[in-house]
Amino acid sequence: MHLCSWLHLCASRYVHVLIGRVLLISVLERRHIFDHTFAYSCMCADGYAGYNCEVNPDECGSSPCMNGSTCTDMIDAYECTCGSGWSGGFCELEVDACTTQENDCDVLRAECIHVGAGKHECVCHPGYETTDGAKNCRTSQECSSSPCMNGATCIDGPCTYAACVFQWSCVCTNGWAGSICEINLD
Repeated sequence: MHLCSWLHLCASRYVHVLIGRVLLISVLERRHIFDHTFAYSCMCADGYAGYNCEVNPDECGSSPCMNGSTCTDMIDAYECTCGSGWSGGFCELEVDACTTQENDCDVLRAECIHVGAGKHECVCHPGYETTDGAKNCRTSQECSSSPCMNGATCIDGPCTYAACVFQWSCVCTNGWAGSICEINLD
């Protein structure tokens, strides 16, 4: 059997060069063919396997990507595409949303609390309240429940961006006294 008759046995798309009894494969450096007197063998380049170097092993087969990420098989390599809230070569690192652009808390009046991969909660500072998950915090309206009696005026406690003091007070009308103007002086 002639050496050239074995060329069709190894994977195609290569330039074959016969040098003595060794047949070199040069395109893409995928493998070399050696003539062993009526036999041959292929030495596969990295990323290929099989008797004829026709197999590209699935590097994603061992599930190297973590936390629900997607693995893309390549030649002698793989790539992980991380899902929301994860990063790193294997998607093993949890993303803290409070340190990223995802932090949508009220910058002046709320704190961002990391509660899981790519997740956070916003909590208004003391004395502030919200109706939209602390994206916008506003002064708590302590006087909205009308705690002062007998026509008195309620005044909410003072506020800074850090906190509001829960300390409303009443300004009593003439003839009334007490913390909520409940004592009749007449």
